[in-house]
Amino acid sequence: MKLLVTGVFQISDFEIDILKNMGIEIFFHKYEKDIVEKPHIYDGIVCNGLFLWNDIKKFSNLKFIQLTSAGMDRIDIEYIKSHNIKIYNADYTYSVPMAEMIILGILQIYKKSFNFFKSAEKHLWEKQRNLMELYGKKALIIGTGNVGRETSKRLTAFGVDVIGVNTTGHPAKGFEKCVSINDFKNFIPQSDIIITLIPLKSDTKGIIDKKCFDIMNNNTVFVNMARGGIIDEYELKCVLKERKILGAVLDVFYDEPLSIDSEFWDFDNVIITPHNSFVGEGNHRRLFDIFLKNIKDFLNKKNPDYNL
Repeated sequence: MKLLVTGVFQISDFEIDILKNMGIEIFFHKYEKDIVEKPHIYDGIVCNGLFLWNDIKKFSNLKFIQLTSAGMDRIDIEYIKSHNIKIYNADYTYSVPMAEMIILGILQIYKKSFNFFKSAEKHLWEKQRNLMELYGKKALIIGTGNVGRETSKRLTAFGVDVIGVNTTGHPAKGFEKCVSINDFKNFIPQSDIIITLIPLKSDTKGIIDKKCFDIMNNNTVFVNMARGGIIDEYELKCVLKERKILGAVLDVFYDEPLSIDSEFWDFDNVIITPHNSFVGEGNHRRLFDIFLKNIKDFLNKKNPDYNL
């Protein structure tokens, strides 16, 4: 098997030896924006956004793709299905750091950490009298996958009542209660924390719309760790300006990087991170473990279904 590994996955010599001992011939392509030479020779690829700049149709022998991302919105899934290419995402790789970042963001708003930072810069001893507790709050997590499960676990430990949202309302590990995506808006008014973690697809684009923001309560903290296109950013700005919600934690935006003159920068009740929530020192180990299992299953013909 000829495997192309792009620069988004910093594979180690030890990991290369493991793959070579499996009979895999490894090739490297540092920058995904550069055109791949002789694309037809590769049986498998480890990449992220390679096919944004390289035509997947030119990889005529391709049978296996391991993405380094959890999302699959940068690739033509219909083409992959129609050509019987096995594709796998990063699965649970980024779940732990993302869940931790979500908790951090919510707590920063509840505990007004930005006010303490400002006071510390000025060497001022100023108390904040209106801090809030996580304990006893209600959270709605839209997306019950790996990140949702890790987030639910942490919120539950703080004494938060968590409801998960998925396609049918089916039971999901880590959630005591789940509701259907068709019914989730009924649970928005009583939710103190709303977290979006669903993939961006045609049926989820803009799913958090004006109606959703209008029915949020005044103490709602809204968190988006999915994709910018999931929400109506204009309507979010409106409720933030009017102080109709407590605040927002935003790691993703419709256009990235976020424009220097975006209004989001100026809100004192918004925590902004630059699509950075996935970063953690355990990511590489988790991703290689996932990839190694997938490539073994593929070579042994044990995994006939798509990991979609």
